[in-house]
Amino acid sequence: MPPRALRNTVLAASVASDNASAASSLSVPLTPVSELESNQCKRTLQAKETWGHSRAPEPGETLRKSGNRIWYCKYPSCNPPHPIYSTLTINNARGHLLRVHGIVVEEEEGPVRKSTEHTIQQAFSKASEELHRRKDLKKDTLLASLIKKDVVFEALARLIVARNLPYNCIKWPELRSLLIICNPAINPILINSHTTIPFIIKQSYKERKAEVKAEMRDSEHQIHLSIDG
Repeated sequence: MPPRALRNTVLAASVASDNASAASSLSVPLTPVSELESNQCKRTLQAKETWGHSRAPEPGETLRKSGNRIWYCKYPSCNPPHPIYSTLTINNARGHLLRVHGIVVEEEEGPVRKSTEHTIQQAFSKASEELHRRKDLKKDTLLASLIKKDVVFEALARLIVARNLPYNCIKWPELRSLLIICNPAINPILINSHTTIPFIIKQSYKERKAEVKAEMRDSEHQIHLSIDG
């Protein structure tokens, strides 16, 4: 075969191979967008009790931020004409429900945790020492669950401001002992640095200021303010 004919044959075979590869890549099935959206919607929500106190986003509001779903408070005082409350974290949502609405949320244990607990109980069913240890641990867990960090800090800020106490009062052994006697599990959240107190007081002031503004705005009567001195 002449050299020119041989070169033409090789070029034709290469073009045919490229066309076959392109056709093969085009034949790969693509997942429809609707199916992807459906798979995303199938993700189950954790902390169902907390999400039960939320509402769906209104038109124009954002559903997710940085991949996380936004929690919108469903109660009237946290929706127009009042300021809207929303958060990305479940812990903040629980703190808001307790602080603003007086609602304590108790989440039910998930199936994985229940199954794990059952397996552990079976593994140590014949070890009385382990059972006693776990009972004590449950008591500690129960005591710790009764502590609401935001509420403790709010009460501490009000005490310091109302009684004009120094910031380093948080280091007083008498005060710390009183708190620990009331609930031994409170020790890990006790503040050890007095420099933290101004930030807690400032946050408490902002929250109380917002509450007062909302109460004044919703008042049906005229408000008279007077200042002594």
